[in-house]
Amino acid sequence: VLPGGAPPKVPEPRPGRTSEFRKKLNTPITIDNIEPNTPLKEALGFLSEKFEIPFRIDVNAFKMDLMIVEAENQPVKLPRQMNVPLGMVLRQLVEQCQGTFVVQPDLIEVTTPQRAALKKGTGEAAASRVQSARASPSGRRSFCWVSRDSSTRRSPCGSA
Repeated sequence: VLPGGAPPKVPEPRPGRTSEFRKKLNTPITIDNIEPNTPLKEALGFLSEKFEIPFRIDVNAFKMDLMIVEAENQPVKLPRQMNVPLGMVLRQLVEQCQGTFVVQPDLIEVTTPQRAALKKGTGEAAASRVQSARASPSGRRSFCWVSRDSSTRRSPCGSA
């Protein structure tokens, strides 16, 4: 079980924080265990609150690429870890859901390896592929802002 108490204060996304995020991801941390069957969104909510990093789960990517419905509720766990880079902890969490993460200018996005590969492309063609890949069949993007409390969620887990 994650530490209880008040709902996390999810940091607001702000542009231009890529280098700040990369620095935090390389910082060694100590983290208590995350109990088995903890939803991914709760584990990320805990990290978001503790390290002041906004996360977003691209639930549409998980549905379309991996046939995982409700990726935000996939169960994860972690043992207590000491002096491990935050990025390694994050990778251990998202890999349990067959995911990966991409550092964006205003947040860290949890997505599928297929979508992450698209984001690494360059030029107009790659930007076009990313836009079409992120659209749901209805043409709307789907994602879940990480929060352990639905009142701080910026859009519902589903279509945005």
